[in-house]
Formats: sequence, C-alpha cells, structure tokens
Amino acid sequence: MKTRLNPFFRHGILVSSLALCLGQAAGAADILWNGALTGTLDWNTGGNWTGGSFVNSTTDRADLRADWATTPTINLSAPVTVNGILFNDTGSSGDTTLTLGNG
Repeated sequence: MKTRLNPFFRHGILVSSLALCLGQAAGAADILWNGALTGTLDWNTGGNWTGGSFVNSTTDRADLRADWATTPTINLSAPVTVNGILFNDTGSSGDTTLTLGNG
C-alpha cells in the first residue's frame, strides 16, 4: 500500500527547504580585492579589500578576479578561513596564475 502526502504538506516542505537555503546564502558575500595587481602582497591588509577588512569568514568568498599585470604572490601574515576563492586573470592574455604563501 502506497502512502500519499497531503499536497499542503508537500508544499510546506518545499517552501521551508527553500527558505533554509536562502537564509544560509543571505549572510554570504564576495569580498572584492582592490589592492595592487602586481608584486608581493599581503592578504591580511584591510586596505586591499573592498569594505576595508580582509576576508576571514566561513561564509565569505575572496574575489580576486582582475586584470593582473604579472603573477602575484599574496602572503598570509596570519591564518584565515574563507568559503572560497574566485580567481581569474580577466585581461586579454589571461595567462596569470596565483601563488599563496605564508609570509
């Protein structure tokens, strides 16, 4: 014998699941790099990020998509936690890679 769910119950589950997903995403942000685009750089310098503080959150992602002039080295002067890192050399050559160091 097959049990059928009440249609109102099914819709309630769907709406609740959707609200839960949206609630988790609402606190997340992509924090944009606005520091120099070449050389050896420091992740933990607030001025390198839009908003004035560096990315260090389990909900935020570091957005390093830019027209990088050369291959950057971004040092971590203290441990950080991020939800993700977005990196892409958006310039016409698109040939730059990213190196993360512990300097």
